[in-house]
Amino acid sequence: CYCSRSGGIPICFPQFGNLGPCAAQHGFARNSEWTLTSEVSPSATAITLTMESSEESLKVFPYEFAINFIVTLSDAGALITRMEVVNNGTSVMPFTCALHTYFATPDVSQVSIEGLMGTEYLDYMQDRKQMSQTENAVGFAKEVDCIYMDTPDTLKLHCSPTRTILLKKTGLPDAVVWNPWIAKAQAMGDFGDDEYKTMFCVEAALAKGSGAPVQLGGGMQWACEQELSVA
Repeated sequence: CYCSRSGGIPICFPQFGNLGPCAAQHGFARNSEWTLTSEVSPSATAITLTMESSEESLKVFPYEFAINFIVTLSDAGALITRMEVVNNGTSVMPFTCALHTYFATPDVSQVSIEGLMGTEYLDYMQDRKQMSQTENAVGFAKEVDCIYMDTPDTLKLHCSPTRTILLKKTGLPDAVVWNPWIAKAQAMGDFGDDEYKTMFCVEAALAKGSGAPVQLGGGMQWACEQELSVA
């Protein structure tokens, strides 16, 4: 087993947070060894990483499965990540998941996220109280930990006054917005005390909204995709 890292795009599977059978937060995929299964060359624009169920995973998640995670850099410069989950067993396999994407910013207080107005969300800072997003943009002035449910497939992430990222998602109806702020950043072992000032997470997820958890039949495949591009 490997230790998780706060950065990049950790894969939350077979659960987001504690929404599943595993004791470990966000499941075990982000802490597991993956195998590079596609050929890598200087001209390659895509790689495929694979993880399969193991003796250890079956102890906490009693289902046979395989996951392909395909990372593509498009000709237009978009970063596309696709996750394909296959149920190799015969019984229905339930799971939730998320692409726990970290974004860099020079100043998190200047970040705003557009596209969530009118959606319902669970505020983990208020004991998962369900609320409605009434403002046009979501920003950061304190610790934020919210699951926005059944959100639009395209969100605008204004990382700074001069840089906007478009997040497009398929098969992931929810969006988790997170920043640990001061106290939680100081308590995280792999996180600098002041690093909360220069990061934020918007996580394309299937966690609490429509279709969660996935109920994947035996022999069936489920897929999701995220595309990140500079607007």
